[in-house]
Amino acid sequence: MQKPLSELNAFGDTKDFMKKLETNRIKLFWVPMMKAEKEKIKKAGEDEIRKAAKSTKETIENLYNKLDTSESMMGAMAKKVKQVVGEQKNKYDEILPK
Repeated sequence: MQKPLSELNAFGDTKDFMKKLETNRIKLFWVPMMKAEKEKIKKAGEDEIRKAAKSTKETIENLYNKLDTSESMMGAMAKKVKQVVGEQKNKYDEILPK
């Protein structure tokens, strides 16, 4: 059982009191603050990833559309290039929200 603050002596119980005070300060102040900061950083990172993925997807779609209308590339290799670019374009749907 804990002693009241008035009964603490300068040698033994003060150390325990200070430990508990520090523990409570960490639990009640630092831990919530660190969790909030972690979530803030995580959300900012996710937003940046989405922006980069959207930009990359748009670039690939533009390339795909140009390949689709281009007559300079023909034959089996052109079909394979278009197929691969089309597949890569669809991979970004997993990153971007619907």
